[in-house]
Amino acid sequence: MTNPASSFDYAATSRGRLRDNQMLQKFMLVVLFVGTCGGVDGGAISGQASAEDMLVSTSLLKEAGLQAEWQSNLPLKKTERPERMFVFGRYLYVLTNRNYLFCIDRANGKIHFQLQLAGVGLKVLEPQYYDGAIMFTVGAELLILDPASGTVKTTKSFATIGGGAVCGARRNSKHIFVAGLDKRLHAIVADGYWEEFAITADNDSLINSIVVDDDFVVFSTVAGNVVKVWAHGAKKLWQRDIPGTISAPVARDGRWLYVGSENTKLYKLGIDTGRSGWGAPFQAGAQLTEAVVVGKRSIYQYAGDNGLYAIDKDSGKMLWQLSKKTGLLAEKAEKAYVLAAPGVLVVMDNETGRKLYSVNFAGVRRYATNTADSTIYVADDRGRVLSINEK
Repeated sequence: MTNPASSFDYAATSRGRLRDNQMLQKFMLVVLFVGTCGGVDGGAISGQASAEDMLVSTSLLKEAGLQAEWQSNLPLKKTERPERMFVFGRYLYVLTNRNYLFCIDRANGKIHFQLQLAGVGLKVLEPQYYDGAIMFTVGAELLILDPASGTVKTTKSFATIGGGAVCGARRNSKHIFVAGLDKRLHAIVADGYWEEFAITADNDSLINSIVVDDDFVVFSTVAGNVVKVWAHGAKKLWQRDIPGTISAPVARDGRWLYVGSENTKLYKLGIDTGRSGWGAPFQAGAQLTEAVVVGKRSIYQYAGDNGLYAIDKDSGKMLWQLSKKTGLLAEKAEKAYVLAAPGVLVVMDNETGRKLYSVNFAGVRRYATNTADSTIYVADDRGRVLSINEK
């Protein structure tokens, strides 16, 4: 696999430098147009913009007790669109379908930096935010991004993992753990990037999800195994076998794990023993292929055609269900902000299980799931990124 460091000039794409003259001309036109509406810096619009410029109507937001904090207009190429959004620390990250990454300051909407993260068409696995840096896994390569400087400070290729990683690498204070296509979990010493040991499942099943702590590692396999091992060597601590295939990533919440299975059930397991935390698994009625989102008192599980469930952490009972394709945007107190098809913001009360109100979000195509605070981040295919808060 080609080394991204040799394919792209990261220095040339750092801190807001636009990609080519055509995009620079386009951006200058945007600045001239919105300059009468408010201050502009790096594509961020502060103050009042005309109604047609806003991704979501400010009047509709106002009626719902919400307000637009800022809107940032990303300089995208003709066939480019936002694909994924992440919240890490003080920044919002938008990854496009061309694997171009924008870093936006969450406080003001200004573009902090932009760069070509990986080649077009390559799969970027779920990143990890650790010790102020972001780890991206692309094939057999690990890219460590420094948000402060806006550069990829480290690029490492691992030849021993069978051609590529199955899921995003995860690290603790000593090791970086990579689940390879060779069906092994490789423990790479973080300081020197050399492999210290490797772990396999007893049945040699493909490892497809990792939860890492300084003292232990939990991994799942496609065969339905959930295994806890010692973080400093290949020593198994416990194993729980779940009927059916596990394809959803395992999620951690303190001393608990949430494991979704294609057998349509969601399991809560104790990290210390692997024993069930509920009297019975939650029955979702559809194959579970996505990880739960962990909120403060509730968890949220997307279940295909059955939509989104909100589930009480303690009891494992359903709080509410939205049957349309949905995703969690944010929580505030007992309110859950949910984007539902075909473009509606639905606000649910986790205490009563009732819908409080809804807002027309017809133009929204992408969103961040933000569990750090209650700010909502949404985007459209044109590259308009909007930050929303309660008034």
